[in-house]
Amino acid sequence: MEAGTPRPPPEPPPEPVPPMPEPDRPPVEIPPDQPDQPEIPPNEPVRPEVPPDRPEHPEIPPDEPDYPERPEVPPEEPDRPPL
Repeated sequence: MEAGTPRPPPEPPPEPVPPMPEPDRPPVEIPPDQPDQPEIPPNEPVRPEVPPDRPEHPEIPPDEPDYPERPEVPPEEPDRPPL
């Protein structure tokens, strides 16, 4: 700028834009909280699909071992020298 030149006046700040009025909407009804699962009465078991007298794994009878026992193998006889 040259000396002696008057400065231009500052620009006025932009006017704030008023917020858009929201259209009239009916109030949204919020349903009451509903549990995902029905309440379990305290007298009933938590897992009714498995009765208490039934094992968790019915394919394995409880009186049999998990693995069958190996039959006993007689020890091998050592090689005998020829007579």
